[in-house]
Amino acid sequence: MLKMMRRVNLLMLVFVLVILPGLAALGFTFFGQQGYLKKAAEKEALAYLELAAAKQAEQIKSVEQLLDVMARVPAVYGLDTGACSALFKDILNKTPQLANIGLADREGNLICSGAPFSGRVNVSDFYYFRQVLAEKKFVAGEYAVGRVTGKPSLHVARPVLDGEGEVKAVLYAALDLVQFNELLKAESRLLPGASVALVDRQGRVLAHTPDGEERLGLPAADAALQEMAAREKSGVFWREDAGGAKRLYAYLQLLDVPAGGSVTACLSVPDTYVFAAVQAGLRQGFGALGLAVVLALAAITLGGSSFYLVRRAEHDAAVAEKKYRTVFENTGTATVVVAEGGTIALANEEFARLTGFSRKEIEGRKSWDDFFAGRPFRDFAKDCGCSTQGRASYRGESTIRDRAGARREVHLTVGALPGAGQCVVSVVDISESRERERKLKWRLGLEEILANISSRFLKEDFDRAVDGSLAEIGSFAGAGRAYLFLFSQDGKLMDNTHEWCAPGVVPMKDELQSVPCSVFPWWMERLHRGEAIHIADVSKLPAEAAAERKILEAQDIKSLLVLPVVAEGALAGFVGLDNVEAAKEWLEKDIALVRVMAEILGSALERQRLFERQAAMAEENIALYRQAGERLAQLEMLREIDEAMLGTVDLRLILKKVTSCLVDYAGADATAVMLFDEATGCLNTVLWSGEMPAEAAVPIRSNEGCTRGDSIGRADISFGELAGLPCPKARSLLAAGYAFCAGIPLVAKGRLKGSLELFFRSPAAFSARQQVFLTSLGQQAAIAVDSVQMFLELQRTSREIIFAYDSTIEALSYALDLRDKETEGHSRRVTEMAVALARSLRIEGEALHHLRRGALLHDIGKLGVPDRILHKPGPLDPEEWEVMRRHPVYAWEMLSQIEHLRPALDIPYCHHEKWDGTGYPRGLKGAEIPFPARIFAVVDVWDALCSERPYRPAWPREKAIAYLIEEKGRHFDPAVVQAFLEKVLKVAEPERSNG
Repeated sequence: MLKMMRRVNLLMLVFVLVILPGLAALGFTFFGQQGYLKKAAEKEALAYLELAAAKQAEQIKSVEQLLDVMARVPAVYGLDTGACSALFKDILNKTPQLANIGLADREGNLICSGAPFSGRVNVSDFYYFRQVLAEKKFVAGEYAVGRVTGKPSLHVARPVLDGEGEVKAVLYAALDLVQFNELLKAESRLLPGASVALVDRQGRVLAHTPDGEERLGLPAADAALQEMAAREKSGVFWREDAGGAKRLYAYLQLLDVPAGGSVTACLSVPDTYVFAAVQAGLRQGFGALGLAVVLALAAITLGGSSFYLVRRAEHDAAVAEKKYRTVFENTGTATVVVAEGGTIALANEEFARLTGFSRKEIEGRKSWDDFFAGRPFRDFAKDCGCSTQGRASYRGESTIRDRAGARREVHLTVGALPGAGQCVVSVVDISESRERERKLKWRLGLEEILANISSRFLKEDFDRAVDGSLAEIGSFAGAGRAYLFLFSQDGKLMDNTHEWCAPGVVPMKDELQSVPCSVFPWWMERLHRGEAIHIADVSKLPAEAAAERKILEAQDIKSLLVLPVVAEGALAGFVGLDNVEAAKEWLEKDIALVRVMAEILGSALERQRLFERQAAMAEENIALYRQAGERLAQLEMLREIDEAMLGTVDLRLILKKVTSCLVDYAGADATAVMLFDEATGCLNTVLWSGEMPAEAAVPIRSNEGCTRGDSIGRADISFGELAGLPCPKARSLLAAGYAFCAGIPLVAKGRLKGSLELFFRSPAAFSARQQVFLTSLGQQAAIAVDSVQMFLELQRTSREIIFAYDSTIEALSYALDLRDKETEGHSRRVTEMAVALARSLRIEGEALHHLRRGALLHDIGKLGVPDRILHKPGPLDPEEWEVMRRHPVYAWEMLSQIEHLRPALDIPYCHHEKWDGTGYPRGLKGAEIPFPARIFAVVDVWDALCSERPYRPAWPREKAIAYLIEEKGRHFDPAVVQAFLEKVLKVAEPERSNG
């Protein structure tokens, strides 16, 4: 019985000394670290998704800037489909994150695209298209499969506005989610087995890493992904996957677009990797603890006498302590056992490595407060009940000092050891994790700042955007001042154009204007080389920067950071930060921030300069367009005047057109046209438009009206107030309400032809171009007046010459009649009848004049016939007839040399030709005989038959008519005979009997 009691006591001793402390240490270590790692993993998972969202937002901002610039490109603004397609294709080749870029009209019809397309493509049903039409601004739309590319894409768009601010087209871009998937791969720092995906509201995978391309467009296989796609905002949860493995799931909604266009970023991490280190340490601890228990139990079982058992128990206790130490050393984390007073009783090698002290230097010699800052150990001991057999624990963060005095961030799990009056503390070094979090937070902050800056330069004018951006980067970097300097006068001067100052810092902007760049030689040399100027301590500047040091110290600047701003390939200025409180080593993140700011400013300057150039070009084009329109209107007026001049010789009609053009162009209330009378030396009003008092129409001297005397010779336009003119005409116009006048002298060939006067009821002003045109209009009017006057003069002279010709011809015809007394009056009679017959046959104008002259001169050839033959009382012999038959030839020989009478030769030369070809002198037949000759042949024979001759009496009228009818088709043209009988003789041709 006593032996049994001793064994029980020994078992109790093993449990208290070995099993219970080991289990307590392992339990606090495992559960404390597991809880911390679980929360850290959840936090880091959401931070990763936020980084992915920031990357996407950065992409969207970048594309927004691209679309903003492109909307102003003339090819896009003018909807030039050919040029747009070429431009879009070039952009796609240089921008891999874009799946496509295109332009659609207001109805949604795609009119050009960087990616090739065929047939009709319409995008009017897309959310982004409808929103752009409604809001007239940039829109980030839905995730969808592109209709041109067939790729899953994020669609963004902005309007192309016309001159009135209305949407005339929609410019859109499709962000390639395959490329975004590659971006996720490049950015991913996840544990093995982790995955990230973009899933739409319908649960389709739009991007996935790893094995992204295999899953794109397919329904998500994991039910957890489907659930996350349906949730709002963001969150985390733990759940077993389809294979039974527990995983951490995190989700973040990237965009909330109506009509199912939203998308959610989803992250999945296996818990085996989250708790891998803790579980490995736990397995090692349980193994060591189990071995210690087995050895202790074996010692109890094999023991003999009480002395032996006591010795054996002592030995086993030592072994158990050694095994407990083994357990303690293999927890996987830095662990200490702290006594009630705060002294560290035990420390493992991991804690010694963390602090830099040996265990010997720590155990029993160092206290809690030697290492940990913040709460003293007694507070932890009280909270955890170390002295009261409590079972509470504490989990939280603190900082630990190592041997060198360096501080590291740690996570503490503190718990009581039951029955020992001690606490076991597990210490996890979280410095790297916290540093990663800080870097991630800084990066997210930087991304947000850059997105804000980019957005600001798109939405605000340049000055406001710069001021706001400087304030943001200055605050973010903890600077005293942030500023921008721009160069002027070809880089010779620099101006502090923009400045931000922290509270309490004195502004210097007003004092830093038109500063010569030559006063900063060392500074400028480095800027021109594209280098950053990083001065941590102005007092330690090198000797070659003495000039800069003097200026900076005068402004109380202790440190600064400056980077060059390059625009259009040339140094345009610099952006910088400075500190006036103390010297400061600027961090890499500050340099990176200012460098990006410099790049954004350079791009903004380029856009501003491009916009200014385009605005100037637009204004110039508008001016040219207006000038072209004005010039076109001027040319149209001159054309109308030219047409009037060509279409009529009525001077009043021409001048009415001139005054109409003057009223339209100059906006005159009234106009007057005055012509110069050389006989009287006065200007007489011949035409007026508008209300004109009767007194204003009186003739005036050439130097009394609105046209100045000194401008007459030069044909210059003159202006003046009617009140300054002394003539009665001006006074009457003033009384009628007119106040201002303009005079345009009409000068042609150096001679005054008249004057155009314009009257206005209110003062009028004309530009140099307008004055030139009004002068041209006056010259055109002067030419019209001169041309009409010259034409009328030529017409009068022509009439006089023609009258002289006709009088001469009539006199010659009368002379011919006097030569042949037997035919006296014959020429006058046949001429009158020939003209009457020709009119009935619709011969008019010049042809009728030539016919009349030919009729008067029909026998002119008889001047070549000797009197003995011409006046022979009896019949002519054959030889005499041969001479007589040549008189038409004599006529041709006489008249063909006279150009004015050549058109009248048909009758003198051909009036003896016969319809059947038996006539003379050439034997012409039918229509070969000139028509005037065929007409005259009928009236010549008619007059001869109806007149007395020495050798026969005149024929009766009926007999002569019968002869004409009989000779139709032989001697005469039947149609001419018919017309002569009906139109001249007014008789009807008798019907012929068939017998």
